[in-house]
Amino acid sequence: ETSIKGADAIIVLRLQKERMIENLLSSIKSYSDYYCLTPEKLSLNKKEIPVLHPGPINRGIEISSRIVDEYSNCLINNQVSNGIPIRMALLYLLNKFSMDLK
Repeated sequence: ETSIKGADAIIVLRLQKERMIENLLSSIKSYSDYYCLTPEKLSLNKKEIPVLHPGPINRGIEISSRIVDEYSNCLINNQVSNGIPIRMALLYLLNKFSMDLK
């Protein structure tokens, strides 16, 4: 919460439950209560800062559905939509660069 107050943007990372060893978290609910980005926590920052997430999201665990669906500066859909074209462009440039070196 202290970090939210002075942030210029927030990127929320996905809890990758499928990669966790059994019982790594004592409770998803306690994790969510403590770490989930909610409108109340976001309001600690007095500006309307961008909110990002690489997707896919776990609604209600790491980010509130209200932020995803209603917050006007939530850029998750743009970020996810642009992910593939950006990766394709980078792979193209890396391939072109490596061919130029030969």
